Amino acid sequence: MSTPEPFAVTPSSQAPLRGFVVGALRAQGAVLLHESPPDQAPYQASLELPTGERLGFVAYAFLAQETPKRGRFAAPVGYGPRRREPRRLWHDPTGLRVTLLCAIDPERGLFVGADPWLHEEPALPWTIEYGRAQVSRIQRAGWCAWEREPRGEDGPVEVLVGGTAGAFLRYVRFERAALGEDQGHRHLLADRAAPDLLRR
Repeated sequence: MSTPEPFAVTPSSQAPLRGFVVGALRAQGAVLLHESPPDQAPYQASLELPTGERLGFVAYAFLAQETPKRGRFAAPVGYGPRRREPRRLWHDPTGLRVTLLCAIDPERGLFVGADPWLHEEPALPWTIEYGRAQVSRIQRAGWCAWEREPRGEDGPVEVLVGGTAGAFLRYVRFERAALGEDQGHRHLLADRAAPDLLRR
């Protein structure tokens, strides 16, 4: 597939997600060169950085909310009222655009990213989940990574990353570097990103 499978969405449902992403990127000096229409998902954007570097990404982004279980947050993966799920996550065969799979919480000003390669063909229904402890770590440090144990006996341990809006550009770069890596190397790359963020 040369382009991502498009999903029809209501612009109002995507507005908080787009607002978070666009605000985060512009705050870091990025200029948006192109973005997908507001009634389509996943969200696609191309941008130019102050250094002149150009980046592009395709974001399977979903709104995170607190669940009835106190201290837990979840973002169901799917689009529209029927939660139509992507049959397969799109990856750019040219490597020019990065694929992101993330939960965004505009209220708390943070995002949590799952491995798009690990979930290339999502086992559905599926949600991106995390707890209050991770929220506290993200808000305190700006960026962190942790392991999520598999739900089934045969599932792999997954490394999730999280950050505040100021770390979103770092997140795009991180996923570009971590594409296709095993979870141990993904964790190592995420940990190496933290000191750079703190210096900035």
